[in-house]
Amino acid sequence: MDKKNIIVLEDDMGIRELLKSELENTGYNVEIIDDTMTLLDVVTANRPDLIMMDVSMPGMDGITLCHQLKNMPGLNNIPVIIMTAFTDKKTEDDARLFGADDFILKPFSIIDVKAKIKNFLTKD
Repeated sequence: MDKKNIIVLEDDMGIRELLKSELENTGYNVEIIDDTMTLLDVVTANRPDLIMMDVSMPGMDGITLCHQLKNMPGLNNIPVIIMTAFTDKKTEDDARLFGADDFILKPFSIIDVKAKIKNFLTKD
């Protein structure tokens, strides 16, 4: 079975390193991106099986970026998991309204993250 490819868009180096290490140890290929301007190019060129992205990013916020992805033919069916430290209901509602497939609050349990990812990548 081929390894599944995950892109993680996160500006916090500690979270990036944790996710990369834990997800690669689980058997996924993980590409880390730390700026929103690069994501669309990388996703178009190297279509991943799943994208995890932070809401608070320099440049464009993750919810707006998710909305753009979900409106792009050929990319709109890639599962997107939004991560955020914002605990208000509006942020979660906006994420789901603009196309996020799931939502993770920071700080998160890596076990929960892996379970959510597995759920998306073992469908079909």
